[in-house]
Amino acid sequence: MLAAFTEVRTWDGTAEHINRVAWARHPDGRLLLTTAAIDGIARIWDAGTGRELHTLTGHTDIIAKAEWGHAGDGRLLLATGSYDGTARIWDPDTGECLHTLVGHLGASLTYDCVAVTWGAELDGYPVLATGDSTATVRIWDPGSGRELHAFPAGPNPGATSQLLYNMTWAVRADGQARLATCSLRWGTLRVWDPSTGRALYTSPADPTRDTTDSLAYGLRADGQLILASADDHEARIWTEEDGELTS
Repeated sequence: MLAAFTEVRTWDGTAEHINRVAWARHPDGRLLLTTAAIDGIARIWDAGTGRELHTLTGHTDIIAKAEWGHAGDGRLLLATGSYDGTARIWDPDTGECLHTLVGHLGASLTYDCVAVTWGAELDGYPVLATGDSTATVRIWDPGSGRELHAFPAGPNPGATSQLLYNMTWAVRADGQARLATCSLRWGTLRVWDPSTGRALYTSPADPTRDTTDSLAYGLRADGQLILASADDHEARIWTEEDGELTS
C-alpha cells in the first residue's frame, strides 16, 4: 500500500456492472472519466462536478474496453471495444460516434470482445489498434476511420480459439514501437513490432496459467520501457533486454 485514500465522489449509474474506467485530461483543463458497462453503454463524466456529460449508445453488446487517445490535430478522442464485434471512436465534446470500425465482424460467428489501444506511426501520427478473437490486429486512422493495415497476432491465423483479450502500445526511447498482446487461453504474452507485424517475443504456453486480465506499459527512471501483466493470482514486471523479454 502506497497511500491511504479518501473517497471524494461516487457516481451512481444504472449499469449492472462496469467493466472499465479511464481518465483523460481535456484540453480545457477538465478531468474526464469514462465508464464502460455490461449494458452496452459508455458514459463520460466531469470528474470535478460528478456531472454526466454524455451517454454513448450504439454498441449492441457488452462494452469491455475503453481507452482515451488523440486525433492527428490533437483533439481528444475515446475508443470503445465491445462484444458486438465492433470498436467505435467517439467525440467527447459532443458524444457523437465518429466511426464504427467493423473490420472484425467477419472474423468469428460468435463475436468476442474487440480490444483497443492507442498508438502512433513512426512519424508520430496517432493510430488506433484493435484485436479480435482470431488474434487479428488491425491498425486504423482515427481521423478517417480507414483501416491502414492488419496482421495475424497468433500462432494459428484465422482460428477462433485464440481470443486476443488485451493489448497495449508504447514507444521506446529510440523511437521503436512495441505492441504487447495477451491471449485469453493460457495467458500467452506476445510483443510485436506494430509497423511490420513481426513477432519479437512469445512467452511459453502454460495450460495451467490463469487468464492475463491486464497489460500496461510504463517507463523506468532511465527511460527503459517496462511491461506489467496481471492475472488472477500475481502481477509480473517485464523488461526487454537484447531483444528478449524477462520478468
